[in-house]
Amino acid sequence: MAASIDTAAGTFSIGADNLDLTLAGVELHGSVHFASTATGTSLKIADASFELGSWVSVTGVTADLAVTASGVKGSLAGTVALHLPGAGAGAGFALSVDSATGSLLVVVSDLDLVVAGFGGLRGSFSFSRSTGEDGAETVIALSGVSAYLGTDAGSPSLTAG
Repeated sequence: MAASIDTAAGTFSIGADNLDLTLAGVELHGSVHFASTATGTSLKIADASFELGSWVSVTGVTADLAVTASGVKGSLAGTVALHLPGAGAGAGFALSVDSATGSLLVVVSDLDLVVAGFGGLRGSFSFSRSTGEDGAETVIALSGVSAYLGTDAGSPSLTAG
């Protein structure tokens, strides 16, 4: 763990690699670095992981976020797995935001969602929102999508849809 304070420059930073932290019963492992300067605050996370009970595990989390007078800008990414009785899902995720320009991008990659006895959904999905001179624009994109009812083999399905 490392920390530094420079009162003359008005800066403060604290960080740790291979940190194990428990908050409200959730154990977080990874590298976390926080810094504050006269112009803003930043948070960097690397190789982080945590679990929410036995139902959700999140791994490979990285984040690089900055908060300044003009807003919030940065990215967050990782892999999430959902483990529920009779259902499960896994996917990569990425989030990018820039509140100063009004842009937001959410990407769910390689989703594999299965609900026992009901069906499943696979594919990659992205949702973006941006604001420009002509107003706001929302784009939803799908790739490699397939869905099926019942079991994956021989059930009614939609592929490349």
